[in-house]
Amino acid sequence: YKEVADDDPDVFQLEAASVQTMFDLASKLGNFDHVIESGLKVANMGAKTFGWEEDGKRQEQKFNYSQDDNARMLQDFFERISDRLGGLKGKTVGLLGLSFKPNTDDMREAPSLVVLDELTRRGATVVAYDPVAMPEAARVLGPRDDVRLVKRAEDALNNADALLIVTEWKEFRTPDFKRMRSLLKEHVIFDGRNIYDPSLFEDVGFSYYGMGRRVVNGKNR
Repeated sequence: YKEVADDDPDVFQLEAASVQTMFDLASKLGNFDHVIESGLKVANMGAKTFGWEEDGKRQEQKFNYSQDDNARMLQDFFERISDRLGGLKGKTVGLLGLSFKPNTDDMREAPSLVVLDELTRRGATVVAYDPVAMPEAARVLGPRDDVRLVKRAEDALNNADALLIVTEWKEFRTPDFKRMRSLLKEHVIFDGRNIYDPSLFEDVGFSYYGMGRRVVNGKNR
């Protein structure tokens, strides 16, 4: 781990590799509560090492609340996907966005890694596209039968049972609904970054699921 203390010793961060290790473990075990447990151990270890036991306790509590909320929300999101598709075994999910954030090819601590592992663990095949991070994703993921990397966004949508947005790239923010309808097998969008206004989907024939948002079952115009 790595401690980062600027002017305020109460603020410290875990190195990306440590956080990713926790998420990798959680995704393999299929229980994101392990993220919280592992995170607390690392946070506590850092506090003791730097003599910040009291500060560490306060920070550990903050870390606990944050990880608890995030883990629960993410797990609920996976359940929504599975419920909507009638299970994920044998399904194909088109995934847009692999990098940790837009405008980079950085895959360290990328949410897409957790998403890919959980979807494939449940039996889905993932077809993924990123505007920049494809070479890095290929290096990080290695050869996999259950994940296919494609060169165009529309290739990720083609004949997919659902579309999942994982990184909020600018080019994903202005969808061509007509084109998307012609490509997707099922007109379902899971917006993991809440980049779309749910009201956009009320009249375009898509079912829309955001993170912590109301579900929209749109009607055809």
